Amino acid sequence: MPLEVICLCTYLVTENYGLWRPQDHNASKFVKALKGETLNGYAYVPVLGVQRHLDNSNLDESIVWFGDLVASYMQQHGMNPPFVLVPVPNSSSTTKDSSSRPRTRKLARAIAAKIGQGTTVADCLRWKQNLGSARKGTGVATRDAATLYSNLAVIEKIDGSNPYILIDDAIASGGHLQACAAMLAKRGATVVSAFCGGRTVHEPPDSAFAPLREELADYIP
Repeated sequence: MPLEVICLCTYLVTENYGLWRPQDHNASKFVKALKGETLNGYAYVPVLGVQRHLDNSNLDESIVWFGDLVASYMQQHGMNPPFVLVPVPNSSSTTKDSSSRPRTRKLARAIAAKIGQGTTVADCLRWKQNLGSARKGTGVATRDAATLYSNLAVIEKIDGSNPYILIDDAIASGGHLQACAAMLAKRGATVVSAFCGGRTVHEPPDSAFAPLREELADYIP
């Protein structure tokens, strides 16, 4: 069945910055903070009705806000824990480097801390090799689900007793989520949805911080 994906904000991929509004810049900087990247200036992020100030001095607060926003969405939409939260690994998180923890693990842990009720984090996915960043155009980077699936490994036992949710900082084509969902399903997990910090778009929506829900077609190996 299609994978439900919920993104907390959207940000433009166009380089025509004349189209960008202040909220588009704020959303882009929020996603950069989730990725651990340095910001140029500051941003304001709406979190449960409060405008939060974000700059390089408090980048990690964006992770807490991510957890707050996802927990609020779950509550509003009747998503009842417990869940197993699976971080989508960064390109550098490979089986060859056991010490390389994906930054998305912090996002998953922020959600688990907020919703509790038996929700756990399973940092169980790694890439077999670093293909580079598709966004930065490095290495042999790809967003093709089939290629990504063949490069994916499960490093922990999958417990299928609770539903699984994928956690990522951003989504472009959705190939990474499709590959991860297919790999978990192959090992017996029921993957019910995915939460991402931001979604790339080509046209500005009415509100850059309105949660965007979409469905990704299954990748079937």
